[in-house]
Amino acid sequence: MKNFIPEEWFPVVDEEGNETGKALRNVCHDGKSMLLHPVVHLHLFNRGGELFLQKRAKTKDIQPGKWDTSVGGHMSSGETPYEALMREAGEELGLNDFVPEFLGKYVWKSSRERELVNSFSTISDFVPVINKDEIDEGRFWSIGEIKENLGKDLFTPNFEHEFMIRFMKPDKIYLSLSFLILITVFSWFTSCSHVADIANLPEVCFTGDILPIFINNCAISGCHDGAGRGSRSAFNNYANIIRDITPGNPDASTAYQAIISKWGNRMPPRQPLSIDNRTKIRVWIEQGASETVCTDTTGTGGTGGGGGGSYVARACFSRDILPVIVSHCATTGCHDAASHKEGYNYTTYANIMNSVSPGNPGASRLYTVISSSGGESKMPPSNSPQLSVAQIDSIGKWISYGALNETCGEVCDTINPVTFSGTIWPIMQTSCTGCHSGTSAGGGIVLANYANVQTIAANGNLVNSITGSGVPKMPVGGALSTCQIREFEIWVNSGSLNN
Repeated sequence: MKNFIPEEWFPVVDEEGNETGKALRNVCHDGKSMLLHPVVHLHLFNRGGELFLQKRAKTKDIQPGKWDTSVGGHMSSGETPYEALMREAGEELGLNDFVPEFLGKYVWKSSRERELVNSFSTISDFVPVINKDEIDEGRFWSIGEIKENLGKDLFTPNFEHEFMIRFMKPDKIYLSLSFLILITVFSWFTSCSHVADIANLPEVCFTGDILPIFINNCAISGCHDGAGRGSRSAFNNYANIIRDITPGNPDASTAYQAIISKWGNRMPPRQPLSIDNRTKIRVWIEQGASETVCTDTTGTGGTGGGGGGSYVARACFSRDILPVIVSHCATTGCHDAASHKEGYNYTTYANIMNSVSPGNPGASRLYTVISSSGGESKMPPSNSPQLSVAQIDSIGKWISYGALNETCGEVCDTINPVTFSGTIWPIMQTSCTGCHSGTSAGGGIVLANYANVQTIAANGNLVNSITGSGVPKMPVGGALSTCQIREFEIWVNSGSLNN
């Protein structure tokens, strides 16, 4: 948290986090006003299950010299908890590239103040870089070591409280709550008695609900696809998945325990599954983990039947859909946030959904204009780079499957050779060529082929643009992942070959 600044203002909020006003820091901390103000906490675990703690600077006005959460800081007016968390993690630990999981919020009251605490956790092998202006020291603690020192005035009371409510209870308690909530909701819709009985739940479908989760998040290239480093536990079809599942018993299922683990090597490592997906898998296991086959209404043939059969992964919004739409549609002067031509802004999921009818591509304006054979309604316009047939089909299938806002694992490999044809060009086709091709290429920079890309790679502009070093960061509205940027750096450093 920040050192004392006499004129620093804090937002004042209600218990739901809605901002209701502002107050000076010293007023919020005077022990009299007890004005509720928002803060963020991050619990940083390494893959060995140890928790990083910071020792508060002796100059702090509250709990100086005590061991505290990995990252903690006050939110600024207008900031979201996520934005505040990323800012504080960068300032205090130099931690910028991580995927936080929201654990919940609660009100903490001490003799000096009242805080609305937004709690997050993450797992990373990142080595924190201590900011001495913010923290005296920091290190990773084993869970046993923390437990042994509780109540000995070594930790801040707030940390002890949060550790107890977040991490002293087994995972199964936390997930059982989600499970029971899901059962209750389903029961309300399926019976008049409102009895939470798993036998009355609609059956979770393996091919439609469960297999896509494993395909999009686990069975990606280089992981659990049956060929990569995780080939011992392949998650690309029912026969392989069921090897790590104990039907009827999630707690005895190796695959399920891996995706809910807090202390060990949680999977997927870069992007933990959402609570909804974890709960869906748990319900499927509770129901017997059968290979139920759903009717395929998309024409993809993706039933995944036959035990050893394969499944064609359906499109994932964050990985497959958003970059294409931003690159080809949300360009300057068209459907970006500033121009929003004809009232359409295609830069975010919420805005894109204004043109989508989930489950019905034919009733979705987004799909009808990109699949049109021609005329004024055809998008992108004829004088702009066009979507490929595969990209149009991908968007159609995404809509058919319900147009979900999913974040999935990415195919990203910095160990094997990075090639132009197999690595660099596919990324550019998805994220760059929509703006940088044709007669109206963005900034006058055409990236239509290897020669174009090699030119900006040689003068340094390629890496500078995707990292934002001295120039605006690209792609506009959808930055590449850290792993993808590293792939570009490897390719450039290896001579930018046309391989």
